[in-house]
Amino acid sequence: MATFMNIRTTDAGQALLADVHAKDEQLKIVEVVFGSGIWEDADHDAMSLTELKKQETKVGLSGGKQLGGEAEITCVLSNTGVQTGFALTEIGVIAERKAGGKVLYMADAVPPDKSTWISAESDYHMEIPVVLRIVCSSTSDVEIRVESSAPVTNEDLERHNTAPDAHLDIRHELATHEHTWDVILDKPQLFKPEAHTHEPTEVGLGNLPNAKSDSFTSNRSDVLATSKAVKTAYDKGVVALNTANTKAPASHTHTPAEAGLGNLPNAKSEAVNSTSNSQLATSKAVKTAYDKGVNALNVANTKAAASHDHHSVYYTKAQINAKFIVSETPPSSPAEGTFWFKPE
Repeated sequence: MATFMNIRTTDAGQALLADVHAKDEQLKIVEVVFGSGIWEDADHDAMSLTELKKQETKVGLSGGKQLGGEAEITCVLSNTGVQTGFALTEIGVIAERKAGGKVLYMADAVPPDKSTWISAESDYHMEIPVVLRIVCSSTSDVEIRVESSAPVTNEDLERHNTAPDAHLDIRHELATHEHTWDVILDKPQLFKPEAHTHEPTEVGLGNLPNAKSDSFTSNRSDVLATSKAVKTAYDKGVVALNTANTKAPASHTHTPAEAGLGNLPNAKSEAVNSTSNSQLATSKAVKTAYDKGVNALNVANTKAAASHDHHSVYYTKAQINAKFIVSETPPSSPAEGTFWFKPE
């Protein structure tokens, strides 16, 4: 909030204070006014103002006390009822004469560049505590009119609540007030003895079994697990999670080297006549080659050895010639295995 460092008594305020010293008046502070007017240098010097240059709002007093030749008053500047926001540049303290006329008792102003913006009530609500020290007579009491509807500061409220004469009516009632049993409404008619028990349903636990267990493997529904059982199960889960975190994901891959197959090519062939060493033969290729070998072995088994001798199991040329008989008539008693040929 704008700092009003030089709040002074106006000419009208000086005249009122003189009447107070003469015992013709009593200083009665009733409210604080706020405005947005711009003061000239002459206004500061003469202090002949009887009202603010441009009054915007006023508030009642929330508290105050006299301190010898000074009085401290408090109020709360609120934007309640402010239709249009304004720059707070001037402040005034209003006193009231016995006859009822109001007087601008003290006032001050700041230049626009040191003002505080007071927003309209429709923008947002604001409350600013204000504490002012004013000049008064040290030989006469100051009357500070505190409005019951005025907002108060926390300091005012605390000072009021701790004052020994605050709330005397309430304190008296609390000290002397009594109730007879007959005037108490909705009182219970029956009371349990001092030593008594309650059913689970009476204390809102009718759905819970009266049994507990430390087991973490039980599947019973009529027993409640203890914190120990829960802790054991929880610790087991932590161990399992830590173990799982050291394992590979369910879906993962390995390189041939990781599988111990780093020296094998990733290629296959069904050919049986390839000379490539960067491919591996399939089972089909091996089967084809194997069958070919079996066939060759079977054929080879029908042949004579590459190195062999002719012995008694073989025929000589003379024996072969003896087997063939060439004549016009067939032989009368040919030997077994003899072939007869008739010449043309």
